[in-house]
Amino acid sequence: TDDTFAGNLGKTDQFWMTYCKIIKFYLTMHNAVKLSNIELYAHSLFELTSIFFTTNHANYARWMIYYALELANLTNRPELFNVMQNGGFIINRTANPLSRVGTDMALE
Repeated sequence: TDDTFAGNLGKTDQFWMTYCKIIKFYLTMHNAVKLSNIELYAHSLFELTSIFFTTNHANYARWMIYYALELANLTNRPELFNVMQNGGFIINRTANPLSRVGTDMALE
């Protein structure tokens, strides 16, 4: 797979491998929201940062690292970590856990 990501097997293969990697990162972040798992959410944001650097989105990459580091350091503040782990970073307007969405998506 390293040859494919490097483009040694062609640009089309490289594009689709990158696309699959982005989708994998998105699905991890989506699952973190649905499960209300702040640690998995922070981890997925770190993973997505590499895509922003690769695609030359410097502002997104810079602020994503800052946001992900803030979330990763929540364990230093147990009261805030408990709030976030219990759904403080999601919005759920029904009793169905599958209808959970991130706060940024609920505003759109």
